[in-house]
Amino acid sequence: MDTLLQQSKDLQNKLRAVSPLAGSGLGEELSDRLEFLHRLFDAKIVHEIERSFEGPLVIVLAGGTNVGKSEVFNALCGKQVSLPDPRAGRTRRPAVCADPSATEAIANPDFLRSYDRMELIDPEDLHQATTGKPCFHYSLREAPDKKGLIFIDSPDIDSNRLENLTSARHLLAASDVIVFVTSPSKYNDEACVSFLYKTLDVGKEVFIVFNLLGPEAKTVVADFRSAVLNRQKKANELNITEVPRFPGGEDVFRHMITHTVILAQQISSLPKTNIETSQARSTLAYIQKQFSSVIETIHKDIERVAKLAKDCVDNVTTVRGDYKRTLSHEPFYEIEEVFQEVLDQFSVPIVDDVLKAPGKAIKWVMRKVQGRDSERSEINEKVHRRKDRDRKKVAEMADALRSRTMKALADASSDPLLAEVLHQANKGTLGEPAEQKAELIWDEMEPGFTRWKEEMRDEIIEKLRASPNLRALIKTSKAVLQVGSGLLVAVLVGGVGPSDLVIAPVMARLTQYVLETFGSAYFSAKRDDYLDLHLKRFDAVTTQVVLGPLDEALPKRPDLKEMEETKNALNNFRIQTP
Repeated sequence: MDTLLQQSKDLQNKLRAVSPLAGSGLGEELSDRLEFLHRLFDAKIVHEIERSFEGPLVIVLAGGTNVGKSEVFNALCGKQVSLPDPRAGRTRRPAVCADPSATEAIANPDFLRSYDRMELIDPEDLHQATTGKPCFHYSLREAPDKKGLIFIDSPDIDSNRLENLTSARHLLAASDVIVFVTSPSKYNDEACVSFLYKTLDVGKEVFIVFNLLGPEAKTVVADFRSAVLNRQKKANELNITEVPRFPGGEDVFRHMITHTVILAQQISSLPKTNIETSQARSTLAYIQKQFSSVIETIHKDIERVAKLAKDCVDNVTTVRGDYKRTLSHEPFYEIEEVFQEVLDQFSVPIVDDVLKAPGKAIKWVMRKVQGRDSERSEINEKVHRRKDRDRKKVAEMADALRSRTMKALADASSDPLLAEVLHQANKGTLGEPAEQKAELIWDEMEPGFTRWKEEMRDEIIEKLRASPNLRALIKTSKAVLQVGSGLLVAVLVGGVGPSDLVIAPVMARLTQYVLETFGSAYFSAKRDDYLDLHLKRFDAVTTQVVLGPLDEALPKRPDLKEMEETKNALNNFRIQTP
């Protein structure tokens, strides 16, 4: 039994971890169903296993407004505990009556979990609204013929007060036996019939009391059997205790005792342990079926959310591919810029002065015209302009992706789940323009590009200094290289073929030396590294501008694998008694 108890508690925790997605069209209904299933599992599985299926039977009196339910309750208790009231929905707090031998069971926190318990002093207290934590009132009475029984008078199941219906559902979950009280005016009421069907679906032991019968007794009882009970296979053989309308002035309590005495004997003679065991098994079967249905509904909601997320990722992936192809076809000015910095490390008198003269002239012009210096060479300027274009392009792509995602949500907002996602998206950063955030991310990742250039420059310089022939060739051909470094880079990274080397034979010779020194794959790898840096920056922008904010707007989804494991564990759970 200890192993079974531990298994039930482990399963209890797993079941509580399952919840519907926020914004689901069935979210409220699913929450109600799950809450009822949790209470059933707590009260009729875990609690029964804890007490080895040997606790008192819980008999709940349930029915619609003004059917005389509290009067039947008092009669079964043999004591006027509850206070009947002709006003509908007046009983708001459950009344509990039992022999003192049931005191320990009533005091157990797992009996009506989450309810406070108070001794019933004044029946008028049952009419007080519950504020905050719900509570029930109990009354003890020496009744040797009712030992092992706990009677509960529940609030009306068709009341317009939500707290009453909630309490009735809680009591249904905790009950072993339901005494369903109805009347000529209520027997086909939708809310009452629905409650009766649920008690039968869950597998409760059910007794029916048809109260307040007058001359129409045969007609209405027959209609009740055909119109209500015959719709439920389990209900068509239920016994009905018929209670005639009592004459004016007759003592109601005595009248009820007279007409429910056989019902009281039937309840008292129920085999307690057998009923509690069979109840637990019936309840487990109901929970397994209902929980599988709930999981299936949640699964469908998760699939809709997953499709939305996947569509967004697919859009980003498509744009990323286009961006990568664009980068691949652009001139690789950055390696040319590196070569210029490398050339600056190898000084050639007079030649360097001649080569630097245009730069000095540009600085002079900039000071005269704009009042500032220009530190950029022509290739530096090309790199800078392309960076500006690329920065703007990435921001535009991210903003287009964000707008496309918001439009997709708006188009699908007839779905309550996606309407809630759209609402959260508008409140969050997905609803904000992408440009400013994209530029911040761009600037944050710029040091990576600087490191790439510096590492490549230092590697080339180190190799050149270790090769006297190559170093001498660079110095003697420096003027040619200043003009043709872009063509040299294009050859090294596969941009043009050797037939395009039209500047001078020295360029072809230098290309050969460089390739022999570094290997043909070196510059291709460097270009690939540079492209990867661009793509990582694109990924960072789209993640923070589109994918991340969308994920924040999406409802939290339970892990499908864990949810299926919980369902399988529940379906494989079996109640075995010693």
